[in-house]
Amino acid sequence: MFCFSYAGGTATLYLKWKRYIHPNIHLYPLEIPGRGTRINESLCNTIEDIVDDTYRKISTIVDDGEYAIFGYSMGSLIGFELCRKLKENGHKMPVHLFTAALMSPNLIEKRETIHTLPNEEFLQELIKFNGFPNEIIENKAIMDFYLPILKADFEAIETYTYRKNKRNIDVNITTLYGKDDTVQMEEIHAWANVTTGKHVTYEMMGDHFFILSQAERISGIITETLVREVKTSIKMHTNNENFQGFY
Repeated sequence: MFCFSYAGGTATLYLKWKRYIHPNIHLYPLEIPGRGTRINESLCNTIEDIVDDTYRKISTIVDDGEYAIFGYSMGSLIGFELCRKLKENGHKMPVHLFTAALMSPNLIEKRETIHTLPNEEFLQELIKFNGFPNEIIENKAIMDFYLPILKADFEAIETYTYRKNKRNIDVNITTLYGKDDTVQMEEIHAWANVTTGKHVTYEMMGDHFFILSQAERISGIITETLVREVKTSIKMHTNNENFQGFY
């Protein structure tokens, strides 16, 4: 399962999931340029560039077996557009797309931007998301390092345009949302409008960053969903003997 993090995040976000996820679901956290293991590469400041970069990395392997995609917040947008690109280029589609902490892409519109704000004002806006500990925000050295990454990611989100002329993806979607997040329910349910597949939702305890405290429950939802999808799509049983696993 290919995994994408939220704005400013790295692939290490998903390391703890290995203790909860089904052993035959192989996690494949994807690092986007400019952070983590790819810190020496240039940052991407558009969703299109991030998707193109990811496509080059996975397009040679997605047709070899069953796979799924999980995206969190900004990662949901990357996952969705990656599905579109894979479909456009005739590749095998994922058995499932998991999205979380983000409204449906067809509702994302140009809004007031924060990535162009001076650093101090930008930081004040970040604090509203409740995902950045004060000890990090107040550490100038750390924030000097992360600010370019965060601003590039927010620019990518804030300049994104949903292309209405493209066909819907034909993938089942599960959307997770935080009970105390600011995303509205109609914005969550609207994910059903960008796919010809089924759409289900799960409420999670927490705000926008519920992923930091709900790893076990999220992993359980993923495991249950993917085992069911494989059983349906390739007529496999779910025991370890013949459940060969996912990318």
